[in-house]
Amino acid sequence: MRQISRYDQSLRVPRYTSYPTAAQFTDAVGPAEQAAWLSRSGGRATSLYAHVPFCHSLCHYCACHTVVVQRQEVLDRYAGLLLAEADLVRRKLPDQPAPIALQWGGGTPTHLGPKLFRETAQALLQRFPLGPGAEHATEIDPRRCGAELAEALGEVGITRVSLGVQDFAEEVQEIIGRLQSFEETRQAVEDLRAVGIEGINLDLVFGLPKQTLRSLQQTLEQAIALRPDRLAVFGYAHVPWMKRHQRLIPEDYLPGANLREEMALLIDETLLAAGYCKIGLDHYALPHDPLAKAAAERRLRRSFQGYSDQAAEVIIAFGASAISTLPDGLVQNLASVRDWQQAVIDGRLTATRGVALDADERLRAAVIEALMCNFEADVAAIAAREGMSPTGLAGALDELALLEDEGVLQRQGWKLRVPASERRWIRLVAAAFDRHWHPANERHAPAV
Repeated sequence: MRQISRYDQSLRVPRYTSYPTAAQFTDAVGPAEQAAWLSRSGGRATSLYAHVPFCHSLCHYCACHTVVVQRQEVLDRYAGLLLAEADLVRRKLPDQPAPIALQWGGGTPTHLGPKLFRETAQALLQRFPLGPGAEHATEIDPRRCGAELAEALGEVGITRVSLGVQDFAEEVQEIIGRLQSFEETRQAVEDLRAVGIEGINLDLVFGLPKQTLRSLQQTLEQAIALRPDRLAVFGYAHVPWMKRHQRLIPEDYLPGANLREEMALLIDETLLAAGYCKIGLDHYALPHDPLAKAAAERRLRRSFQGYSDQAAEVIIAFGASAISTLPDGLVQNLASVRDWQQAVIDGRLTATRGVALDADERLRAAVIEALMCNFEADVAAIAAREGMSPTGLAGALDELALLEDEGVLQRQGWKLRVPASERRWIRLVAAAFDRHWHPANERHAPAV
């Protein structure tokens, strides 16, 4: 194992689903900034995101903004206010082209139930009709899918579904508080395909407690048997100081740095051998999938929703804790469901924190996105595209010297490239261009 493997223990690095990351958000951004930034977002390719922060039960590993809700009246109230917020936002927008995508996330957005999800989605689409060929996607819990929910998803035009799996090993499931059989997942996939939803994603996690190379291999083989179009395989981030319920997971059950690195290599080998293409840091797709085509054509994008083939410049988000990406900066809504609801009832925009973008941050964001999507970046060319000189980023190249010496990074002037065998370290390369990141920051996930 090379010297660099020690970084998994000593360094925690952002996932770079945005830059600047949410760790840089402050309360200097609020409703006034949100209104002004929305008003200047016209004429750009736009996608929508609807956040439903509720689940039927709380998984111990989860790091999402979500709460357990069982009462239907709570879900009804939230759905109604989600639409009211959409009306508030729409009044601040200039003329917009039809959105190219709508994604539902959470939590578990389909926890609304078949009837309420159908009604809410239809009402949101009336307010923001999607353009031709737009993607309409949602996350679901396969344990609570069923034919009725699948039919509702088909009726509102869902084109892609992400099913949370994490791991099929029962011992792992018991520790993370999520019992889910392979048969339940298989049945959900069949129900979805029966109503014409062909875009099937599976979400897996490595680095979970009691997970072994053997159990991970079996999970991968079971996932491949379902032949999803895409798989996302994320490294588990154990952050009990941020998510207190993660304290239910004993830290001595977690795989160490070397084993995590072996797991990352096993995932690559297994999925590539099964015919999937590696997409960015943690996604895999069959060659016919739009994500694979976007990667091959250098059209891949990265946002808070992960990797996407949608070339949206603006992401408008609704719901508690949801994050919008606007030309002037990033905006996060109130995270507390109660506070968010009260703001909407009062007729106020719900922004509570965020970060404005200056020219330097835009350049860094463009370089980081190129690295995270393509594993290479021509820093000088990107700077020229942004109307800037690359010299302000010279310090980042100095910070990359160790990675270059170890063979993780190849550099020719301002051109950077990470070889295929070293791509699991891409976040370390990206971090060199992050003017806020420092090695002692424990808010982020391990480097691998």
